[in-house]
Amino acid sequence: IKQTGCLDFVLQRVLGTPKHPRVALIRLCCTVAVLSTFLNNTPIVAMMIPIVDSFCRRTGFSQSHFMIPTSYATILGGTISYIGTSVNLIAYNLAKAKEPKLNMSNLFEIGIVGLP
Repeated sequence: IKQTGCLDFVLQRVLGTPKHPRVALIRLCCTVAVLSTFLNNTPIVAMMIPIVDSFCRRTGFSQSHFMIPTSYATILGGTISYIGTSVNLIAYNLAKAKEPKLNMSNLFEIGIVGLP
């Protein structure tokens, strides 16, 4: 993904060139949380490290202000759906084994527990 530059191009359009690091952080965290809702957390963080690195170099912002919040945003995004993190799948299967009549057909139903 890094060699193709595809994700870097897309995120450059999403993040733009904000003047303030706080604006950039909000844009980055929202984007990463949405991605993490549909993909597993670990690959998202691994993909974002070089992108955040190049973004910080381009804008002059400190990397230390972006790396940990990126990780936290993926964790938050992963709690919204069953497929966001493997722990949610395990919890769903354990709950289903305990209560076979349990019907969690909605992909985002676990978000009720994960978000608050």
